[in-house]
Amino acid sequence: MERAPIRPRTIRTLATAASTLLFTALLSLTSTGTAYAESAAGPCSDAYQIGRTGYIYYGKAIAASVKQFYSPSCRQNWGYVWVWESFRDRDIPYDVGVAVYSYTTGQQYGNKYTANTRRAAFWSGAANTVTHCTSGYGFMLIDNKIDAEGYSSKRC
Repeated sequence: MERAPIRPRTIRTLATAASTLLFTALLSLTSTGTAYAESAAGPCSDAYQIGRTGYIYYGKAIAASVKQFYSPSCRQNWGYVWVWESFRDRDIPYDVGVAVYSYTTGQQYGNKYTANTRRAAFWSGAANTVTHCTSGYGFMLIDNKIDAEGYSSKRC
């Protein structure tokens, strides 16, 4: 018995179903447990990364990534720091600060600081800096000794 050819509409339906299933599975992984509670403090739902990712170094190794996000609907910017698993696996205590740095005013906006943590993700508060030249800014105080910082690329 010969199989009927698969129609483009059937492929689209299968692809939509598969992507919906994958999205639901990923969403359930990221929305359970306290490890992801910080995502509620993040930006508006339409926020996206602007500029290039910067890095915070611990010696010659990357300890964290620094990014900046922008939301068209909220018209605000956010700084974001992600501490790499390879650094978290060292089991060294660290503090993290995150903000949006304005080159226009020379000030930081939306400053947030978390002490003695093992978390991975950190959002700044919302910054009303969309008319400024800005970067995401992050720093780490590592083992109460080393102060390391990083910036995402400058965006105007």
